[in-house]
Amino acid sequence: MAVEASTVLALDIAGVDLLFAADGAYTLCEVNAVPGWRPAMTTVAPAITACVNRRLTARDSTVRRSSTARQDLSRRPTATY
Repeated sequence: MAVEASTVLALDIAGVDLLFAADGAYTLCEVNAVPGWRPAMTTVAPAITACVNRRLTARDSTVRRSSTARQDLSRRPTATY
């Protein structure tokens, strides 16, 4: 649910708040475009940082490939009729 919500909103990185009920059900509360975590979260912070780094690195390489492809297309000679 969290990944789907982030994807629908076109967010590469997001903080998704879920509310859990005693019966095991859950509700999506909000999606944060600028997620935050507290310094006291010492066990989870390294995993979050590594995940964000992987996601942004993957996005960066995709953006570079798209940009290069557009540049290559713009260098093609145009047909003259």
